Order: sequence, then structure tokens, then C-alpha cells
Amino acid sequence: MSPRKKEQNEQLRQARKQEILDAALSVYVRLGYNGTDMDIVAAEAGLAKGLMYYYFKTKRELFRAMFETVMEKAMAFHHRFASECAGLGPVEWLAAYTWRMFGLAGNDPRMIQFSMRLPFDAYAVFGPEEWQEGMKRSAIHLEAIAAAIREGVERGEMRRVEPLHAANCFWTVYVANLFQFTRMIGAAAPASPSPVSQQQNSYMAEAAREVAAFCFGGLGVPEERWGPALTRAMESDQIKGGADEG
Repeated sequence: MSPRKKEQNEQLRQARKQEILDAALSVYVRLGYNGTDMDIVAAEAGLAKGLMYYYFKTKRELFRAMFETVMEKAMAFHHRFASECAGLGPVEWLAAYTWRMFGLAGNDPRMIQFSMRLPFDAYAVFGPEEWQEGMKRSAIHLEAIAAAIREGVERGEMRRVEPLHAANCFWTVYVANLFQFTRMIGAAAPASPSPVSQQQNSYMAEAAREVAAFCFGGLGVPEERWGPALTRAMESDQIKGGADEG
């Protein structure tokens, strides 16, 4: 009986730790790093402050663990998307990526809100020795967009631009509009992940087209080219299904 009890205790410990990390993310996207303390996170998690310190000795230790967890989810999102959409041309890839990002934002708005705050707090959380490495890992989406744009330019499907600069513009438009999207679906006060409703999905489609029109217009890609690609992405069960996961 002893080994099973030890295993159960470890499972409970890990579950409690995850609850704290989830609460820290919810508080962080509302208040930022400087505006958050252990008392607020404990209240969000419904735990005694003393128990918080059993799992995390300092606020910085807690936030470092939370940042690592969220960035691992972002990496998993990227790798899953890259695997599912391997072989797509650059226009098709960017259209599918646009749709997938709105799905991610719809299911857990905190992911996008985290992305907006990350550049301002990475130094405080990771410290002078590691903050650049932390930011580098968070830039995987930007690098993937740049690679797709570079291929589009080389193929002559997009006007000649500096890929990384264009990717920065693409990503900035994504994040700004996705943040507005999360507010429009009633997520100004972040909550735990939940399924996207029919109404949210309809608004998501409209917003995705508006963002695509702006971004692809800047790349010199006409609507008759990107429009059908985005429609195919929206109608694809593979893309829709993947959007449900963070």
C-alpha cells in the first residue's frame, strides 16, 4: 500500500502545482509581473499563501516556471502545426496559420495576452544571463512566418520584402487583433480554456479575413489568391481540430 500512497501523493502534488501555475498565468495577463504578488496568486488559486511557498520559494521562481510552461505550449502548438501543414505553399501556409492563431486565441485567450506582456517582463523573470535565450524560444512563431515569406518572395508569389521585417509586421497585426478578439468574445477577464462557441467561430472567421486582407495586401498577394486559401483552411477539419489545442 505504501508505494501506491507515495504515487498518489506525487500526483496530488503535481496537480496542485499545475493549479498554481494556471492561477499565475490568469493573474499575470491581468496585472503583469510587477503588479502581481504571491498573495494575489494564492487567492486566485484558492490556496493559503503558506502552501504557495511549499511549491515555489519566490515570486520569480513561480513566474519562471509559469513562463516555461506557457512557452512549451507555444512550442508544441508550432511543431504540431508544422507537422500537419508540411508541404503547403507559402500563401496556403500563412492562411492556415492565420486561422489557427484565431482558434488558439478563442480557446485560451491568455496565450495571446501572455505574448503581449512577455517582451516587457522577460528580463525580470529570467534575469540578465538568460532573458535573451527565453525571448529566443518565444520567437519561434516569428521565425516560421519569416521562413514562409522568404519562400513566397523566392517563388515570386510575394513582392520583394525583407522577410524578418515583414514577419514582424505580420506578427504585430496578429497579436493586436487577436487581443481585441479575446476582448470581443468576453475574455477581458481571462478564464480557463473553453470550447469556441458558434457565435465566436463566426466572429473569428470575419476577424481572420480582415487580418489576412491587411497582411497579405502588404505582401502584394491579391485576395483572389489568399481568399480561397483561407477558406480551405477554415473548412479543413485538420486545421479546425488543431485550433482546439494550445
